Amino acid sequence: MPITDPDNRAELIETIHQPWKATLGECLRRWNGLDPLRRTQSYLVIEENGGNRLTLNAAMIAIMAERLVA
Repeated sequence: MPITDPDNRAELIETIHQPWKATLGECLRRWNGLDPLRRTQSYLVIEENGGNRLTLNAAMIAIMAERLVA
């Protein structure tokens, strides 16, 4: 998983109607605070350099959160 900058722009989507835009670090901290069911239903869209986007499911968010959030 190449993304390691917690200042990258990201969107945490808990529901399709309420995407939450913030930095990657902020999105990961918010995801950590969700209840287990909402975690499994969420996904994260990370904006990379050059306009590319990377979409992560709950399993990949968990790995990234473990690496980047203290």
